[in-house]
Amino acid sequence: DFESMLRTMRVDLAKHMEEETVDLVELEQALSAKETADMAKEFHLSKKLVPTRRYPSAPNESPFEGVQKNGIPSERIKG
Repeated sequence: DFESMLRTMRVDLAKHMEEETVDLVELEQALSAKETADMAKEFHLSKKLVPTRRYPSAPNESPFEGVQKNGIPSERIKG
């Protein structure tokens, strides 16, 4: 139900907020300025290389959508 989903989301969000306010601050304090800059550079580079979709070359529509758009009834398509 909606309320239980909302509660779960709030718990997850609270964990994430704690990571950003506590864990990342501790990490920042433990690293040198050069280490921080190097990690930031690597992170930004990896963001450029990692695909934004799980399978970037996969089509956005099912293979049968194009066939149906061309007017071929789906019952005539053999699997």
